[in-house]
Amino acid sequence: MDKNPHVLLTGGRGRVATAIREELGRAGWHLDVCSRTQDDDMRGLDDVLAGSTPLGVAAVVHCAWSTVPAVAQERPEQAAEVDLPLMERLIRRLKADPRPPLLVFMSTGAVYGPAPGRPSRETDLPDPQGEYAKGKLAAEALVEASGLPCCIVRASNIYALPSSPSDRQGVVARLVWTALEGGSFQQWGGHSVKDYLHRDDFIAALKQVIGHRMTGVVNVASGTATSLDQLVRLVQDQTGRHFQVEVKDAPAWDVMDNRLDISLLRKQTGWAPMLGIAEGVAREVARMRVSRF
Repeated sequence: MDKNPHVLLTGGRGRVATAIREELGRAGWHLDVCSRTQDDDMRGLDDVLAGSTPLGVAAVVHCAWSTVPAVAQERPEQAAEVDLPLMERLIRRLKADPRPPLLVFMSTGAVYGPAPGRPSRETDLPDPQGEYAKGKLAAEALVEASGLPCCIVRASNIYALPSSPSDRQGVVARLVWTALEGGSFQQWGGHSVKDYLHRDDFIAALKQVIGHRMTGVVNVASGTATSLDQLVRLVQDQTGRHFQVEVKDAPAWDVMDNRLDISLLRKQTGWAPMLGIAEGVAREVARMRVSRF
């Protein structure tokens, strides 16, 4: 297994791609980072897709996506107009390469819909509730039909990503920002149970997926369910600050029971998450205290 693979990363300005870029760069991996807007640090994605010379990379990690879940509900046409055509272009580009790299597509565990009384497994039939998950599932179908060596990563809720108080996504960061900046936290719906995965564990899993050239569909998650009530208490304990929680009606598309089985990834690579939610939240509080200044 190459210790420092050469990887092409799309969606370079996104939160997940930024974390990948930072961590793999520190680990000495060779990265070609692409974005729709080119600058000194990133290649233009259109130029890469329009090219014909061999990419010369071991893997392409496709993170580029035009919406987050809430925005996808407001713009349900976005996936069909932007994201799926981009996926089709990427597939054509990779199929024309004499040595097609492994295509790793960043999907979401939300494609399963509510967990069926246990953590969702890769063999379970998808039942996406929202437009974001439906778009991701449609992209998965394109990847699976491409004939390329590919791995579809169905990730749980990754946290410890770049964030700001105005973000509409990322409940852990929003809770910490609420505690540090003051105000109240708006909770959408009642009791929820979800899988939260620290970025360090996610990056470690991604390294294993690429290093083992893993193919097919794979869940990447912590394997441990955490209720929102528990998450609120952890943030309040770690910050030493109590804040009000305002309960609002839950959107119909939000998956309130989102748990993923990680047995397949463990079996095929030996990977296991290292950070429990309590330690992960403590690290996030410490990081965000510093980032405020």
